[in-house]
Amino acid sequence: MFDMEFTDGVMEKVLSGCPNLEYLVLEDFSGIYRLKISSMKLRELIIREYKNENHDLELELLAPYIKKLQIVGLCSEMRIINVASLVTAMLCLYFDFYLGEEQN
Repeated sequence: MFDMEFTDGVMEKVLSGCPNLEYLVLEDFSGIYRLKISSMKLRELIIREYKNENHDLELELLAPYIKKLQIVGLCSEMRIINVASLVTAMLCLYFDFYLGEEQN
């Protein structure tokens, strides 16, 4: 397992080459700012440790046919736009709060 940086559009190419894919796990990745999953067969999506290197952009998730969604770990700047068929969702997120310097 290793960190992977993608570019927008690469996941659409991967998914179009796997028309019968039903289950997808994306772990320790960055570089995608729009994840559009239009496959009717892909039913389960797990996102773990999404790292956003560009804080001006957020990951937009469009997955209207997903039935089960898990977002786990530190997943920064993410916006869920369309998960119209969603039945089950599990969110287990870690937050990193900066409280500033300690006052004496």
